[in-house]
Formats: sequence, structure tokens, C-alpha cells
Amino acid sequence: MSHPEEGYFVHVDERPVPKERPRVTKNGHAFTPKKTLDYERKWRDAWEAAEHPTFDQPVGIEIILSRTSATARVYELGECSKNWGGDIDNILKCVLDGLQEGKTTSGGKTGAFVNDSQVRQVDIIKL
Repeated sequence: MSHPEEGYFVHVDERPVPKERPRVTKNGHAFTPKKTLDYERKWRDAWEAAEHPTFDQPVGIEIILSRTSATARVYELGECSKNWGGDIDNILKCVLDGLQEGKTTSGGKTGAFVNDSQVRQVDIIKL
């Protein structure tokens, strides 16, 4: 797959939040924790604010994570920076779910894509 220079950029100026496991109430009702929902909403709202389109075909995504704001390539590393927290796959899941089409705070619908199953390529770096 290619990496075209064109694309649509969106930025969330906040420490990345890994997707939390669903919680279950005493009566068996499962729910997503508020922290996860809030972070996903920030991605969706940023996409909407930028007025980017919603794609209905396969897409690729490149993501860079830092303390304040993952390619499936495996290779041997020497010394690495200290792990600052959050599994990269859980952060990725939260970002993908946040960019997936859904309801906005204004009651409409927006998102980078209809369903995250459309994503066929991900390049992600955790600095």
C-alpha cells in the first residue's frame, strides 16, 4: 500500500488515552468508562471541526503519539526511551473508535470513516 502525501489531518492536544475495558454494573449492564468516551469524542469533534469528509472505502492511517498529544513492523531495538504508559493497541483502538462515524455533541453525525473495519493500514509511533 502506498503513503500518499495528501490527506486530512486532525489533532487532539491532550495526552493519549488508552481504551479502557468495559465495566459491568451489579445488575450485569456493561458500559464504557467516561474517560474513554470523552477521549473518543475529542477525536470525533476535532474531525467535525475540521470539516473533513467521511470515507466509505478502505483507508490507511498514520498516527504519532507523544506524552502530550505503530506500524506492524517488528525489529530488534537497542535502548529505548522509558515507557510513559498506555498500551499502544489500546490507545489506537480509542483513536479509531473516536474517528469512526458517530453522533456529535450537536446531535448530528460525523467521522473520518463509517466503520473502523475499513482501516487496512496503520502506521503508529509511540515516542
